[in-house]
Amino acid sequence: PGQVTVSVFNAGSTDGLANRVMDRLEAQGFAVGSTGNAPTGTDVAKVQVWGDPENPAVQLVARHAGRPAKIRPQTGDAVVPGVVVIVGNDYGKPVKGPRFVKAAADTQVCGPNPS
Repeated sequence: PGQVTVSVFNAGSTDGLANRVMDRLEAQGFAVGSTGNAPTGTDVAKVQVWGDPENPAVQLVARHAGRPAKIRPQTGDAVVPGVVVIVGNDYGKPVKGPRFVKAAADTQVCGPNPS
């Protein structure tokens, strides 16, 4: 998780949900990206992870997102850091997932910027 940056966006009406989910993912070792509201018109009841389903970073985040998280390709031109997690009003909380997933091939991972 320390090699993966995550951004969390709230598609529901629960105040502070994206921040609470980000805090839990950070506690599990993920690097912090952005938080805020999901784009207008985003319809997610529980949780989705936006990214390439073949990317190991996306797979790892999905395993931690729980419920199980649906992975769907990211659309639009928005540029946000890392793997994107969208949560809705019926989302529970992140789960303790694996520390790594095995990559089937070389891949690019959106990691934290070194300080």
